[in-house]
This record gives sequence, C-alpha cells and structure tokens, in this order.
Amino acid sequence: MAFTNNNTCRSFNVGVNASTWTQLSSIECSEAIIVNKTSDQVNINIEDTDDSFKNFLLDDNDSFTFRGITNCDQISAKSVFSSGSIYVRTQFYGSLMQR
Repeated sequence: MAFTNNNTCRSFNVGVNASTWTQLSSIECSEAIIVNKTSDQVNINIEDTDDSFKNFLLDDNDSFTFRGITNCDQISAKSVFSSGSIYVRTQFYGSLMQR
C-alpha cells in the first residue's frame, strides 16, 4: 500500500467568552494544539468516544495538545470570567511514519 501523507495543518484563532460554549471549527485532524491567550483561565471540553465530555482547565499562556480526536469540532471552549482568543493548530499525528 502506498503511503499517503494527510498532514494538512490549519491554524486559526477563536473568540471565547464566559457566557457560552464555543465549538471549534469542523476540521478533520488527529490532534489539536490549543494556546490560551485570553488573560483568563479557559475551560476546554472534549467529547469522548461514549458521547460524554471531559473537562480541562487551561491557564493563561498555557498550551495543550489533544490527541486521538478525529475532528476539531469535538472540542469546545469557554473562558471563566472574561472574553479573549484561543489559538488552535490542527494536524495529523506529528510522528506519523511511512510504512
């Protein structure tokens, strides 16, 4: 089987606020790197395989890589107190090796 590199990377920012959950864009990927630049803590929800949600708290200027997803829209974000932007980079698994 021929190797196909699907590693199309996308970078974008998303405005978040404290009143509503913001679902990230629908982009096919296997991992998403999120950087919090809101000057506030941000709650991150990620949809699990059993349709439940796991919650993460990301401090200002922190980043986290979510792996094992199939689409970026499995992730939602909401700031704790104020509004601001989070930065997202989607990609396929960073250590993908050719067989």
